[in-house]
Amino acid sequence: IMRLVDTDPDPGVRLAAIEAVGLLGFADDADISAAALRLGQIVDSVGGITRLRAIQAIARFGTKAEPAIKFLTAAPASDPS
Repeated sequence: IMRLVDTDPDPGVRLAAIEAVGLLGFADDADISAAALRLGQIVDSVGGITRLRAIQAIARFGTKAEPAIKFLTAAPASDPS
């Protein structure tokens, strides 16, 4: 699913993949950390509904989403909207 988040040319597919990552999760903590980090990078680089869905997916990981914290705190501070 993470491959679709990064590579699919259709923004709707990428958005659905982000939602699926949060809903389905991962069995392995290392995979959760990697996904949280990538979703954090998405939060930091895009806006709108994609940012919202990435934040929601990160929230579903709970405390295992620690790699994303720096992105969650930096984005609001630097976003002019």
